[in-house]
Amino acid sequence: MADTTAQRWMRLMGGQGRPTARPPSDADVADNVARYPERAAQALVDQSRRQGQAASARQARGWISRQLEEAAELLDQPTRDRIAQLAHVQIAKRFPEDSSEDGSNS
Repeated sequence: MADTTAQRWMRLMGGQGRPTARPPSDADVADNVARYPERAAQALVDQSRRQGQAASARQARGWISRQLEEAAELLDQPTRDRIAQLAHVQIAKRFPEDSSEDGSNS
């Protein structure tokens, strides 16, 4: 059975721990991600590296953007924008030589 978007984000945010009486709802997961955008951004950056999607700043930004697009049903636009902004700052720190290629000075 395929994971739902909420299940993927719950795992991404470190929520695969102890079982609960009921799994969190999509709203619970969305609230958790929105409450901790820094953690979500860091988790995406880390996941991009683990999946080999961070060979360059452009590749990492593209992969993260796709993940956030897929989360549109779960996360509102301001939350996705904030996570993207935070992730791009982290990527710019990791790839300072690439940070000027798109003209952004985060």
